[in-house]
Amino acid sequence: DTVKEMAQMIDQDPENAEIQIDNDNQVVVIPGKNGFRTNIGESVEKLKEVLQSADQMECELIIRVVPPDITEKEILSWEINGVVAGFESYFDPAKKDRSDNIRMAASALDHVLVMPQEIFSFNEVVGPRTTEAGYKESLVIENNEFTPGVGGGVCQVSTTLYNAVLLANLPILERHPHSLPISYVPPGLDATVSYNWADLTFLNDRKKPILLHTEYQK
Repeated sequence: DTVKEMAQMIDQDPENAEIQIDNDNQVVVIPGKNGFRTNIGESVEKLKEVLQSADQMECELIIRVVPPDITEKEILSWEINGVVAGFESYFDPAKKDRSDNIRMAASALDHVLVMPQEIFSFNEVVGPRTTEAGYKESLVIENNEFTPGVGGGVCQVSTTLYNAVLLANLPILERHPHSLPISYVPPGLDATVSYNWADLTFLNDRKKPILLHTEYQK
């Protein structure tokens, strides 16, 4: 029991190296940190030996170093050092609820890493657009008409991402147009999403990972 109590104070999870984008839109790699795990069984056996010894007064626990899954060296090998493609769209900040929905969805996409041969799913990353998740009611297109609905504005985020993916020349696997014209992109360049039935997905067919980065500005 004593060893287990000490292990709780000693053990800690490793921290993966991370990628951050600074204020100048430069890629910064934050080094990871090793973790530590106490081997309870081996430590107890060693403690028994010390207690039964006449000349040993101290017992060092058996602790192993746990390296992070993602290291700084691995991130540097990804060569994420420039913009593959970008796209921007404009919204009315006076429509606060819609703007808040845009901010939330865009924030969910920021710093998402898409590994080689990985399929990105907008719905999977952003999650359900519900009041419980913090989304607000704004106009959405439903049954070929504009009507109030929770999460209005999220489709502008998916549309903006869709256009960036097109410019990056990545394979689009799923995309759905709106049933009515929208104003923030030219016709044919929109991508509506609905958590229940319509998603935006694409494949990273490159040999290196792709990092998504979003900015929300009023």
